[in-house]
Amino acid sequence: MKIFHGIENANISRPTVLTLGVFDGLHLGHQRIMQTVVERAEATGTVPTAMTFDPHPRAVLHPENAPPLLQTLDQRLAAFEFLGIEQAIVIRFTKDFAKQEATEFLREIIHKRLQAKEVYLGKNFEFGRNRGGNIELLKKMSAELGFYAAEVPEIRLRGQRISSSKIRHLLSDGKVNSARRMLGRPY
Repeated sequence: MKIFHGIENANISRPTVLTLGVFDGLHLGHQRIMQTVVERAEATGTVPTAMTFDPHPRAVLHPENAPPLLQTLDQRLAAFEFLGIEQAIVIRFTKDFAKQEATEFLREIIHKRLQAKEVYLGKNFEFGRNRGGNIELLKKMSAELGFYAAEVPEIRLRGQRISSSKIRHLLSDGKVNSARRMLGRPY
């Protein structure tokens, strides 16, 4: 897997099918997104690509509420590769990066720089300045810019939504088996 540290170093030579997010823990919901990206890239002859952020955005914007991480960046990247991702872009998350408007991020980075032909996100992903971007904005702008965007349906386990936050709570409560089920592997 090719790993690019920083968007300025992302030497993207072929169109991509893309997802983006922190993906902490790479739980079953994240795995479904990655599987969708890989399958769609194979079907369209593009490169399955994931963009992730380091450090966690909350560690920069609200350090007092920064979550403990379930994985290191290296563990996350190894999991991307295991799931079939061929390119990863690691964005150093800074206060300056957080100031970028969602529309500019989509136009300049996702569309132009990363050559996204398709983009897949989880239900609650937000991006851009003041979290101004969401799946609805992504779908609207993708139609204008000429790429496809979709939300990957969330996975529920025993009626509960799977999330990194939920897994952290389970682990802090000592419910390791419940966390393992949501991760799809031992913690």
